[in-house]
Amino acid sequence: MKPQEYWQKRSEQLAQGQFEKSDQYILKLRREYDRAIQSIQRDMEVFYQRFANNNGVVDMAEARKLLTGNQLKEFRMTLEEFIAKAKDNANGQWTRQLNNVYYRTRISRLEALQVQIRQQVEQLSSNRQESAQDLLSDVYEDTYYRTIYEVQKGIGIGVSFAYVYPEAVEKILSQPWMGANYSQRIWADREKLIREIETNLAQAFIRGDSIDKTTQAIAKRMNVSYANAARLVLTETSHIVGEATYNGYKESGIVQRYQFVATLDNRTSRVCWSMDGEVFELSEKKEGVNYPPLHPRCRSTPAPYFGDEENPGERLARDPKTGKTYTVPGDMTYKQWYQKHVVDQYGQAEADILKKKEVNRSKDQKQFESYKNILGKDVPKSFDKFQELKYNNVKEWERTKRQYSTFNRINKGNYSDEYKSKLIDTYRYFKKDGHEFTVHALNRTLGQKQSKGKRPFTNEEIQGLLKKPHNYTQANGHLVRYENSIAIIQAQDTKEVVSIVVRNKPGKNWKEV
Repeated sequence: MKPQEYWQKRSEQLAQGQFEKSDQYILKLRREYDRAIQSIQRDMEVFYQRFANNNGVVDMAEARKLLTGNQLKEFRMTLEEFIAKAKDNANGQWTRQLNNVYYRTRISRLEALQVQIRQQVEQLSSNRQESAQDLLSDVYEDTYYRTIYEVQKGIGIGVSFAYVYPEAVEKILSQPWMGANYSQRIWADREKLIREIETNLAQAFIRGDSIDKTTQAIAKRMNVSYANAARLVLTETSHIVGEATYNGYKESGIVQRYQFVATLDNRTSRVCWSMDGEVFELSEKKEGVNYPPLHPRCRSTPAPYFGDEENPGERLARDPKTGKTYTVPGDMTYKQWYQKHVVDQYGQAEADILKKKEVNRSKDQKQFESYKNILGKDVPKSFDKFQELKYNNVKEWERTKRQYSTFNRINKGNYSDEYKSKLIDTYRYFKKDGHEFTVHALNRTLGQKQSKGKRPFTNEEIQGLLKKPHNYTQANGHLVRYENSIAIIQAQDTKEVVSIVVRNKPGKNWKEV
């Protein structure tokens, strides 16, 4: 019989192969969400082109007006296309609703837009349901047969087992776990997504939001749905892998106990840490308690266990800092590995940072893309360097966050593109010497108002004055550099330049240093 290291490795490899299928599904899902978002944005653009006022906004009163004869006719032609596409929809309720709308004679502009947006969500959800079923069915059958094969290969004895028919797989997939099955969760997410999009749309018209702001809000909510969908399929895959493995063990008639195997890397959760290496009777298996998945995105797996051995073999581990894979004794638990190969090797402080980097990797990746989009060349070029900045250079990270906030305000401000570019260039001009400016201070620098008794100032003058120590403080704690009728007001804590004023004498509330 093969040693325990064989069972651990093969179980991990088998589970990893199924998760790779999930990763491919998630990539396809991302493309489907992007197409849906683009379609919704096009519908929104047409809506604003037709019904926006001179300020480029659509108010609720305009949105609630009824479609005219020609508009209603055109909308019905669109409905015919939607009804044709919805015929194969897994949920016939949407088809019935489309038919009901088709025969109505009074439809508001807002209702028509909501139907167009909902069609994209319904189509997306239907595709999700169908493709998820295909994925999970494939995962179940593949895992079941491979599990039995590995048991036979490992013990060197052939065993009899039952074949899995499509009806049986469908029954297994339809069984609820943690309150629902995968299909019910998809449709529940659809209803939630539709409600929130319709709420966002109504609020946007009430506020008088622009087309850009409205579409950004809807795209943001669609991306939240995508993140939920990705998490769902990974968790459902883990569940189905576990069920197929369990049924394979039972069918073999040989596996009576299993060992909980957690992945030896920094992504593993604390709850899986504590379970690593534990052995349980197959008859006592309780998913979510002593059998994976224990949590969303769980990567732990069960392995057959046939008793203690003199030679436990080896298992794979991954260095959280270098990313290199190496082997450790097969009987080493996660806690032992983490203490010896992470804490003892790098120190507790560095170990904590490495853990944060891995746990927050997905969130940090999104943040990195957002910072690159806003800050451009002022953000680290690689994701690894971005995380290094975030977790290992506190002061510089705080400055980067402030710059991101400033640039974001500039981009969202009611300025021309040319003026926005000048504001950003001015910020960078002073940043090269280590100085930060708020949007207000940048506007003071660029948009100098000349009046009686005032004089213009140059960037070079401001730069020269910033090299000198402050000579006054305000009552609110702000620092003041005052010379030649120019006053630079600076925040005491962040040292940001918050304002620049031209005045003939010091302020009454200033205290000389």
